[in-house]
Amino acid sequence: MINAHVPKPTDVEQDLSQCLEETLVCKPISDERIQNMIDKKYFEILKRWEIKIQPLDRGCVVSFGYKNVGFEDIDIAMGTIREYFDKPAKVLTELGFDKDLL
Repeated sequence: MINAHVPKPTDVEQDLSQCLEETLVCKPISDERIQNMIDKKYFEILKRWEIKIQPLDRGCVVSFGYKNVGFEDIDIAMGTIREYFDKPAKVLTELGFDKDLL
């Protein structure tokens, strides 16, 4: 039988251990921060997609990559494009494109 001697931790080692335990506590991430991370992820993906606007006699067609969306009003199309750059995850979900990007 081996009789191993395990030294007792010193006061400094105990203090260090307690300090490390207190330091490693994770803080919760806010909903706003999570949404910003999601939007950044989508924006990074979408930077590679070409956006084209094709005016028509009535409205226009906006191409997001290989997907086309028809608009009867150019002002609504421009508002959608602006929102696309501000909140890409929201716009892509509304247009039904979010499954193509994941």
